[in-house]
Order: sequence, then C-alpha cells, then structure tokens
Amino acid sequence: MTKKELIIFSGYYLPGYKAGGVLKAVSNFVINLKDKMNLRVVTRDRDLGSDAQYSNIETDKWTNVNGVPVFYLSKNIFNFFHISFFFNSYKKTEFFFNSFFEHFTVFYFINYFFWLRFFEEKKIFLAPHGEFSDAAFNIRKTKKKIYLFVFKLIYNPDFVHWIFTDKSELDDLNNKLSIQINNYSIIKDLPEISSFKHVEFNIDKTSNNLNVVFISRISPVKNLDLALKIINKINIPIKFDIYGPIGDLNYWKRCKSIIKSMNSNCVEYKGSLEPNEVPTIFSKYHLYLNPTGGENYGYTIVESLLQGTPILLSDKTPWNDLEQNGWGWNVPLEDIEGFKDKIENNYKNIILIDKSMRIKIRKSFIRKLNLDKLINNYLNIFTK
Repeated sequence: MTKKELIIFSGYYLPGYKAGGVLKAVSNFVINLKDKMNLRVVTRDRDLGSDAQYSNIETDKWTNVNGVPVFYLSKNIFNFFHISFFFNSYKKTEFFFNSFFEHFTVFYFINYFFWLRFFEEKKIFLAPHGEFSDAAFNIRKTKKKIYLFVFKLIYNPDFVHWIFTDKSELDDLNNKLSIQINNYSIIKDLPEISSFKHVEFNIDKTSNNLNVVFISRISPVKNLDLALKIINKINIPIKFDIYGPIGDLNYWKRCKSIIKSMNSNCVEYKGSLEPNEVPTIFSKYHLYLNPTGGENYGYTIVESLLQGTPILLSDKTPWNDLEQNGWGWNVPLEDIEGFKDKIENNYKNIILIDKSMRIKIRKSFIRKLNLDKLINNYLNIFTK
C-alpha cells in the first residue's frame, strides 16, 4: 500500500526548541507518524530569536533528519519567491501548515490568490495552534486584523481542513474571523515518546519549603507576572524557580521589577532548558504553577504529569479536569486569591506526595492519553 505524502511547513523545527509548543507539536507529529506516512518538513535554518543558523545542518537542500527529509531554508532564501517554489513544485502533494500567521501560510494564500487557484485545487491542512486565543491574538493585533480582512476575500472553505486541539480553539477562531468552516477535526496534539521515560523522584526532604516551578517561554501570554503576584501572596514556606527562554525582553524587565519588589528572596530565574532536561527538572519539584493566558495544548503540562508532578493551572487550556483525575487543580485565570488558597490549603498534602503517589498520577495520565488510539485518529484525518 502506497503511503500518503505530506509536506509539513513549520516556522521552527529540530534541533531548535525555543519556539515551544508549536515546534514540539510538529516534531511529535513526525516522530509518531513517520513510519506510517511519507513526511517532509520545510522550516527555517535557525531557532526562534537566534541570529545564527543551527550547527551541523545543511541548508537549502533536502537533508535527512531522524529518517525524515527536512529542508532548512537559509536566511538568504527565506522569502516569498523561494518559498513559492515549494508550492509550485509539489502541486500534487498535500501541505500541512502549523500556524495561521506564519510566513509560510501567508505566502501560500498569496500564491493561491494569484496563481494556484487557477489550477486543480487541493486540500491543505491548517493548525492555528492557539493563535486565536485572546492572549495570543492581542500581540500585534492591528497587523493580524489587516491580514484577516485580506484572507476572508480569498478563502475557499472547501479546500482547507482545520486542525484544532479542542472546541475552544474552534470557538476562538470563529470569534475573531467569522468564516465558513466546512472541514475540521478536533484532536489533541501527540505527546513526545521520549517523555514517557520516568525520572526518579528527586525532591530535597530536608526542607519544609514547597518547591514550586514555572517552566515556559517568558512572554505575556504565559503570565509569569501573574505567577509572581500569586507567590508574593503566599503565607507558607515556599521556593519558586523559573525556567524558560526570554521571548520578550520588555516583559521580562516588568517581571524582574516585580521580583525586586517582593518581600522575600524565594524567587530565582534558572535560565533556559534543553528539551531533554525538562523531565529531570519536574522530578525535583512538588508543584508546577502555570497560570497561562491560553494554551491550545500545553506540552509542559503533559511533561509534568508524565513525571507525576501535580499542577496548579488556569482555566485557559484543554486540561480542565485536573482535580477530578487527581492530577492537580484548575483556577479561573482572574482569581489570584483562588490560586493562593489552592496552594495554602493543599500545602501539607502536596508536601507528603511520595514516589508511589507520583507513579499513580503518571500511570493514570498515560491511560488517559491512549497514545495508540490518538495515532490512529491522526492517520484517519490525514489519509482519508
């Protein structure tokens, strides 16, 4: 049986990691489906915010990366003309775009308007990855509204299959764009297979501190400033460590001013993490605090639960059943006192969570993920 061919366009890809969730979504999709489909990836030759290309890669040609052809576009040819080459050279191959506002997608629809629609039209797959949530959409909002106006003029609902991770993402798109959607799927992102490796529980038991961690790219949508305000209200012994690349310098300056104004020295910024370091870090903390302004999936949420680390989470993600499953707690985003109370009221119980309890959380979460079924559901979407 001939395997389905698919070209994946992603602003960032391995060996990068700073782009966070979208990059992980694409790499996990490739890892899980590369043996079942003929996949190719087109991407940039550098990580998010980097002026230097990746070391030890070949640019501007197809190169094998973990068994999959990847085309790393150098800065010199990352432009409309050269990207259009792919659209016109692979007319019979289906495309999967992993952003609505990324250059690849914008360039595709410009090509569609001027050229591609005059040929035999084909279906494309498009995953906005949470870009229409309020927190994400409000960044550079004016430019996005101009693009939306133009997009609505050229959009053909019969040839776009939208991929959403939950119904709220579909609702967000409808609220911002208000277009006809004929084809769509709602399906959770695929987890990373290597994350299923369990790291030994490794918390220092000589201290009464509640060890709390924040792991995320430091940008307004991730709400580190809100996390700091929550920590500042806590009246129990606590240690709060921050990990993640600085995605917005002005926002980080605002967060640092909050840290300086706090009444204690319980907060420490620990820098960025390589992806393979994340499981080990989660194994050292009692609680993951994540008052995010919006996630279409939330890979660090998955990685935390795979290590059995409980989570205190906002209500702006697909994971709104933490307490029912015994995995942690959800609190409405605006309720700072609610976050504070959850930590203080559950402090003693969280401190007592031991290795066996964390393994129980992990096993329960893996059962709920049901990876084999999820992979088959993806195949049904992309190969039917």
